[in-house]
Amino acid sequence: WTLPNGWSGSSTSTSINAIAGTTSGTVTVRANNGCGSSAIQSRSVTVSPTPVQPSAISGTSTACPNASVVYSVTAVNGATGYNWSLPSGWNGVSSTNSIIVSAGTSSGTISVTATNGCGTGAAQTMALTTGTAPARPGSISGIKTVCTGSQQTYSFTSVAGATSYIWTLPSGWSGASNTNSITVNVGSTSGTISAVSVNGCGISAARNKSLVVPKAVVQPGSITGSVALCNGSTQTYSVSAVANATSYLWSLPNGWTGSSNTNSINVVVGSTGGVVSVRAENACFVSAFRTTSTSVKPVPNPTVARSGNNLVVSPVISTDVLHWFFNGNTVAGTNDTIHCVGIGNYSCMVTSSFGCNATSPVIYMVTCGPQPRMGEADPEVFSIFPNPAQGAFTITLPEGNSTATVEVYDPYGNLVYKHDYADDNHQPSHQVQLDVAKGIYFVNVRTGGETTMQKLIIE
Repeated sequence: WTLPNGWSGSSTSTSINAIAGTTSGTVTVRANNGCGSSAIQSRSVTVSPTPVQPSAISGTSTACPNASVVYSVTAVNGATGYNWSLPSGWNGVSSTNSIIVSAGTSSGTISVTATNGCGTGAAQTMALTTGTAPARPGSISGIKTVCTGSQQTYSFTSVAGATSYIWTLPSGWSGASNTNSITVNVGSTSGTISAVSVNGCGISAARNKSLVVPKAVVQPGSITGSVALCNGSTQTYSVSAVANATSYLWSLPNGWTGSSNTNSINVVVGSTGGVVSVRAENACFVSAFRTTSTSVKPVPNPTVARSGNNLVVSPVISTDVLHWFFNGNTVAGTNDTIHCVGIGNYSCMVTSSFGCNATSPVIYMVTCGPQPRMGEADPEVFSIFPNPAQGAFTITLPEGNSTATVEVYDPYGNLVYKHDYADDNHQPSHQVQLDVAKGIYFVNVRTGGETTMQKLIIE
């Protein structure tokens, strides 16, 4: 027997066990006896190598769960079959150079080897990633209350893994986009704008935003409130609520004060009348103004003065109504003069025929009888030093007097100081400390049954 180069084996019988080498060739045999050898018989043999590593695997490296995906390699010379291996949870079977796979839910590696009768070649691999549907878009930015016919833009932050977006608009609105921003033409009805994220694995949940398209507002109804008014009085004006209005604009006569964006307003009346007006508004519409004319009547400005043992209020006219007060309580008397009813505070409220009223400043009656005589800087009466003073001064009583009641009044008759000075070691002088504004005051001293008054100037 003879074998191809690189093969091994020997025999002198009719068969031979040979170990194939790496090269093809010819196996020959001839028969021998004592007379010689026969002709050679031959057989050509071919050595088949183990298959090489397949080429790179073609097909998507990212697949959505349950998607059907095809992977393949170029056919390998000498291969009689192929072995495929898939990630856990992925399904598919093939012995050819291509395979149809149902993707699973976890990532992993796909691999393939070529085989033949001589063995299995090296594996070719490819990493596979399981895709997922994109997340829901974030909050949609843009104006909520918009006007019919206007153009608006709405957007949100891009979503990771999304390849496009789908927008849905309220009925009657127009606009189109597959990005995370859209410009729309506003229709005539309110509604909801929504957006979803999209990729090859699915569609996200929708993100919504409610949008409001205001409707027109009508002119407010009649304004309620007084139209004949007193200067300085507080008044309230209002209109019935207007459908679709979100605010109201009020206008007042010159010199009046007050503000409001509701259907009611509180005002302080100025010195002159005029027109009060209001209109209804929303983000897109304003109504016509509703108006009412007003007039302002003068307010009395009474003062009360003492006349002997009476008090007189002025100025008044015959149609005024008068109410007198003593220490805050009503006392009899409806004319412009009232008789003293006791030592204390007096005032008068005057109401005009228009209903405007005012109360005079309070006047304090030091005595209810003859008025105190006005003393002079004479020790026979009492003396003040210094005068003018800056708040502190000394009162010196006549010789032999060391007790007194001292009262100080402002020009309006208000008592600002009172003290009963007791006998202080028979000292006739007493210290007084005032904490008052600069001006003219009156010091009233009652001692020994006599009342005397002097003017004091505080600088």
